[in-house]
Amino acid sequence: MDKYLIGSDLDSTLLKQDGSISEYTKNYLQQLDNLGSIFCIATGRPFQGALNIYQQLGINTPMIASNGGVIIYFEKDLKSIKKVKEFAMDKNEFLDFFKKVHKFLYSYQVRTTFSYHYLDYNRIPWWLIHADPIVSMHENDIEESLKNNPIDADIYIYPEYQEEFEKILNQFTNFKYIPWGQFDKYISYEISSVNASKGKALEHIRKEYKIKKANVFGFGDQLNDYDLISVNYGVAIKNAPENVRALGRYVSEYDNETDGVVRFIDKIIKPFNN
Repeated sequence: MDKYLIGSDLDSTLLKQDGSISEYTKNYLQQLDNLGSIFCIATGRPFQGALNIYQQLGINTPMIASNGGVIIYFEKDLKSIKKVKEFAMDKNEFLDFFKKVHKFLYSYQVRTTFSYHYLDYNRIPWWLIHADPIVSMHENDIEESLKNNPIDADIYIYPEYQEEFEKILNQFTNFKYIPWGQFDKYISYEISSVNASKGKALEHIRKEYKIKKANVFGFGDQLNDYDLISVNYGVAIKNAPENVRALGRYVSEYDNETDGVVRFIDKIIKPFNN
């Protein structure tokens, strides 16, 4: 059987709505791994926020985290980190940007691989916070505490400053951003390096493992999965919003509650029927 590379988003794609991974999906991916194919988590979460799922899978493959800002390579124990590959923003350039927009901020979170910098924990959406002893936490002192290049940032601004904020942001051409819209008292922006994305990280892994482009799968459900669902078998999961389904090269017949990722793989390559 040919080797395949599969990259999948976690939340609302590989995982069920309660955040769990089904036994069927887990067993299927483990069997696929035994046949020599490579399955990679490709998540917007920081790596420590996906580590529990990674360890449940029990597959020693690279993890794409922080929306492609970093690839984590683990030792065989699936706990210790062997190496990292970062696609980060330049620290000095980011701090220059941060100083220019500081007066617009409702809150923020900025991450390096092993540090987390934030303003007012209670103003950050709960699903983005993954506190862990392996990551140092720093509140409201980013200009002092940021020692390494940031791999991503979520910036929350007051709505009245949107036009001025975006004018400044667009001056930083080494950054890219996704505007996630307005939530109650703030507008949310996700910012990262132009070199960071789930799809680009997956391509890095593809070259590393010498897998044919024709044998690459990517699964997702949100706009930050765009280039992940643009690979040869790029798949928007059935439960994705309509605008995301329109971007995928394929749309799965099954949703995240019914093992949509592995059912699509099985339909295309039928790995266990030989």
